[in-house]
Amino acid sequence: MEDRLNRAGIPKRFRARSFENYLADSDAKRHALVTARGFAEDFSAHARRGTTLVLAGNVGTGKGHLALSVAQHVMSLGHSVFFATAREIVLMLRGRWDDRSAPGEMEVLRMLTAVSLLVVDEVGVQFHTDAERDQLFGVLDGRYRDLMPTLLTTNLSRRLLQQAIGERSYSRLREQGIWVPFDWEDFRARKVGAGAAAAAAAAAASAGSAA
Repeated sequence: MEDRLNRAGIPKRFRARSFENYLADSDAKRHALVTARGFAEDFSAHARRGTTLVLAGNVGTGKGHLALSVAQHVMSLGHSVFFATAREIVLMLRGRWDDRSAPGEMEVLRMLTAVSLLVVDEVGVQFHTDAERDQLFGVLDGRYRDLMPTLLTTNLSRRLLQQAIGERSYSRLREQGIWVPFDWEDFRARKVGAGAAAAAAAAAASAGSAA
């Protein structure tokens, strides 16, 4: 399993992510959990339809947690998975430019379009050129034409995502797509705030005791 996780690109820091330890303490979060879990557990049906699942919203809201939970569950069912950021995918496709021993663009494209589930993280962060948009389009279009499911995470709204990846790519994911909004506060910021409050309370208590 460790070897499979390495080949799937699952970062070591996040391999403990699961549906069971996702904090769903609001109706919106429970909706996100149920949708992501349903996609994973009914993956065979989504594979027949070529569904695209888009987890979209603020930084630190758990999009990556659920994306990795989906990826690892789908792997446990015996399907192939590949996880990468959108920027990493662009760099993979350009690998031969700087290293003649690296896989060629067509070889990388075939792998990305053939894997059972492709998880593309942080879509829209790096798209500043038409060349990058065209490269992502090649991946999404190849999967679209072959009815291959794709999972995307993004911090962008629908309008900004459309601008970032281009109309052609957006049209592909919209046709057979499920959009899940993550519009609550940053988990990490909340933890930092709670930690600071606890530290302040402890300091105040210590000062009171000293007095």
